[in-house]
Amino acid sequence: MPILTEKEFENLAYNAKQQAKSSISPEDYVILPVDQLASPYVNVSTIILNADKEPAEGATISVAADVFKHSTAQADGKVYLEAVERDQILKVNYMNAELSFTANELPSVVSFSPTMLDEVIIHGKKKSDFWYNFTAIGLTALTIGIVYKTIQEEKSQPQPIHL
Repeated sequence: MPILTEKEFENLAYNAKQQAKSSISPEDYVILPVDQLASPYVNVSTIILNADKEPAEGATISVAADVFKHSTAQADGKVYLEAVERDQILKVNYMNAELSFTANELPSVVSFSPTMLDEVIIHGKKKSDFWYNFTAIGLTALTIGIVYKTIQEEKSQPQPIHL
């Protein structure tokens, strides 16, 4: 006994009546809703955008229950996962912000808002003067050492006596 969706059954019945063939009765077929015929798996794809509505390179999408099933967005922001169960939870991550969707409810474009992204504060440090001071002290000590050595050498040479 063939299995038909309601739409297929209606088309078949309409065509049969149009061709004046024998009538088709519902008892000859099992009618199932479309969602029961669909595969429990879906291929999901989306484009991930950052707060500036530009492709979020490096953003990831993963199946929450399977750490090995994930994808990373390239420069165009597109990600793709194959054979994900419809009711699986997907996590979209970008810059420590995370959104969750079920596989069958994933929008075609996932966009992160500016308020979702943490503020980044960069602390600068003034370059230390220690090395400059250390170098100056070293050069001063070297100069003093050279002058001292020169004076000592002059003292060690015999002095001429003039009469």
